[in-house]
Amino acid sequence: MSESTTTATTTATSLKAFVGMLESTVTDEALDEIFAEYGNPTFSKKGRGRVATFPSEELAAKAISELNGKTFDGVTFADNGMRVEPLKPKKKKSGTAKVEAQPSNKAFVGNLDREATTEALEQAFAEYGNPTFKKKGRGHVATFDSAETAAKAISEMNEKVVEGLSYGEKGLRVELPKPRAPRAKKEKSAPAAAEVDISKQAFIGNVDRESTAEALEQAFEQYGNPTFRKRGFYAFATFASAEAAAKAISEMNGKSVEGLSLGEEGLTVEPAKPKVPRAKKEKKTPAAADVDTSNQAFVGNLDREATTEALEEAFAQYGNPAFKKRGRGRVAVFDSADTAAKAISEMNGKIVEGLSYGEKGLRVEVLGEAAPRRRKRRNQKQGGEAVDVAEQKNDVIDLSSE
Repeated sequence: MSESTTTATTTATSLKAFVGMLESTVTDEALDEIFAEYGNPTFSKKGRGRVATFPSEELAAKAISELNGKTFDGVTFADNGMRVEPLKPKKKKSGTAKVEAQPSNKAFVGNLDREATTEALEQAFAEYGNPTFKKKGRGHVATFDSAETAAKAISEMNEKVVEGLSYGEKGLRVELPKPRAPRAKKEKSAPAAAEVDISKQAFIGNVDRESTAEALEQAFEQYGNPTFRKRGFYAFATFASAEAAAKAISEMNGKSVEGLSLGEEGLTVEPAKPKVPRAKKEKKTPAAADVDTSNQAFVGNLDREATTEALEEAFAQYGNPAFKKRGRGRVAVFDSADTAAKAISEMNGKIVEGLSYGEKGLRVEVLGEAAPRRRKRRNQKQGGEAVDVAEQKNDVIDLSSE
């Protein structure tokens, strides 16, 4: 990139600022009123925030200096105030050539209502040469008679609200179909998988099962927009850096977030623990007594309908132990004896809906040696009379007298 190109990019970026931590119901009119004294910048939507474009670098810098962290009733989200900061230029991936969209006679139509039909699409786009439609994922690909007609439809129909066809207030999403990137040749997987930098990850517990990924993104937006994997009552967050993860853990642990955390305890945000690989099943050896079981625990009093997935979800905060069936219960294998002891201390007697049976709660205890099975008493008919066979080998019953 030449020096002149770099300067032009920097100048264009310095006129802009990202405005975040906004309520989902905030309008552009409310933002116009707040930013009026800074040259009446224009706003464009970006994710859950806005990009403000100012008439000069001085006004942009002034707005960032004076408005960042300021709270506005009905506009800002939570108590941290509005986030106003310089817009970061997009990073170009090195080593990969960007595939630019070429003029095409096709367009992707998305953000459709679930009840939308092909007939409704054909009716809405009839004035553009009666294109044909082909389903693709949750949307459709429209094929027009020319690239000009496709461009006109994209220009006029994108973000248009069509009753019975578009979903919500955002309107239809009509855009050029994204070109397919060339498929990379499959390479043989290396013997050892690349390790994930666990310092950038955090475990988030005590999460409302009914909460959405959007609620998580909004609550943690100020920590660099991490990505999430949500599973029932917990989630895993991956941050851009270890520092951002540490800051989120420090500030969000124990914090109550309406619509996201359960009860008054608030969220449980702590460093993620490495996943324990499932142990391969090995043949039992005669010297089974020598096996160290200090990192194992027996989990009993389970509901008949309880699944392995439910167990993994309930014990996720203890290092994601592996489970194997044993009788009517399970044996949990933890990453260490300390983790096993902690799980036993906190989970024994705990009632978990859909997992524990009755009001006694789960039975989580130290794994002991299997007790020898009792020999069942049976009857043996001899001489027309039933006689109990002794359970001990040294007990002898004399039948010769009969």
